[in-house]
Amino acid sequence: MDRTILVRMGETVVVRDDNNGIIKLKTILGSCVGIILVDPHRKIAGLSHIMLPEKTEKDPIITKYADTAIPDLIEKLSKKGALKKNLRAYIVGGACMFNNANQQTTLNIGEKNYKKVVEVISEFNIPVVLEQTGGNRGRTIIYNLRDDTIEVKTLQINTGVKR
Repeated sequence: MDRTILVRMGETVVVRDDNNGIIKLKTILGSCVGIILVDPHRKIAGLSHIMLPEKTEKDPIITKYADTAIPDLIEKLSKKGALKKNLRAYIVGGACMFNNANQQTTLNIGEKNYKKVVEVISEFNIPVVLEQTGGNRGRTIIYNLRDDTIEVKTLQINTGVKR
């Protein structure tokens, strides 16, 4: 039996392969960044759907922000039995979702998210095995824990309404 878990904006989900079916983690990204950390030896994985680079003092939800979500994800993986030395990362998303001639505007939150994710991951010395980031289109990702594969689909831009 396949089990696909949808990870929503600002959420973190950690799963362990318990041989009760294929476990897949899925999310849809625009300027947000999806970070998947995996311990392939122990079949434990987690996905954080990061919305912004840094946490604000007023927001109690730590899973929205790169600087707090990634340490939280590592801690949750460890509690499930993952070993930090085995972890590796997949980083996807961070698109510039605003059609603007000046891509260096303050609106390019996707690039800011990506840079902060890379900064935090490097602080933990976790190798990145796949990066698919940037551009101007959203992506859907599906990570399959059973066979340690990731599927990334680029979303198509719809420019009109068909009647």
